[in-house]
Amino acid sequence: MANFWTSPNRDPKRAYRFLVNLAAFDGGAQWYAKSASKPKFTVSNTEHKYINHTFNYPGRVTWDPITITVVDPVDPNAARQAAELLQASGYYIPGNENAEITTINKKQAVAALKRVEIIQIGETDDDILEKWVLNNAWVESATFSELSYETEDLSTIEFSIRFDWAELETKDADGDTHQFFTTNNTPTSNT
Repeated sequence: MANFWTSPNRDPKRAYRFLVNLAAFDGGAQWYAKSASKPKFTVSNTEHKYINHTFNYPGRVTWDPITITVVDPVDPNAARQAAELLQASGYYIPGNENAEITTINKKQAVAALKRVEIIQIGETDDDILEKWVLNNAWVESATFSELSYETEDLSTIEFSIRFDWAELETKDADGDTHQFFTTNNTPTSNT
C-alpha cells in the first residue's frame, strides 16, 4: 500500500472535488452546487452506574441533517424550484373557506425531492471515490441569502435536508468498491 504523501500516482480526497445530484432540480443542481456537508451519524449512549463506576453501552443510530448550498442562477431559477418543492410536499395556502385542506407529509416530501447524492470525485468526473445516497430525504429548511450593497457575492440558497439513513459506496485505489448501510447488507459476525 503506497502512502499518498510519497506516491505521485494518487491524490488524497480533495474537498473541492465533489458533485451534488438533487434529482428534483433542473440538471441535478450539479453545476450550481456551492457546498455540501457529508452525512453524519451519532450513536446514542446509555449509562449504567454501579457503585462508583459508570459503564457505557451503545444505543440507536441517528443520522443528522446535511446542508447543501446552491447558487441561485436566473436560469434555471433555484428559488422557483425551491418553492415548487415545498408545494409538491403538500404545502398550500388556503384561498377560501371551501379550499381543500392539505398538509405536508413524508410521502409527498420524499417524492418531491427525489434522489439526493453527494459524490466525492478524484481527478476526473468519472473517478468516483465516494458516493452517499440519502434515503427518504426531504427538505427541512431553505435559507435564501441576504441581499446587500456591500458585497458582490452570488445569491445562494442553503437547504437543510433530513433523511432516514445514507448509503455509502467507496472505491479503493485498486478499484475495488465497497457498499455500506444498504438494505441488502447483512450483519457480520465477529466470532
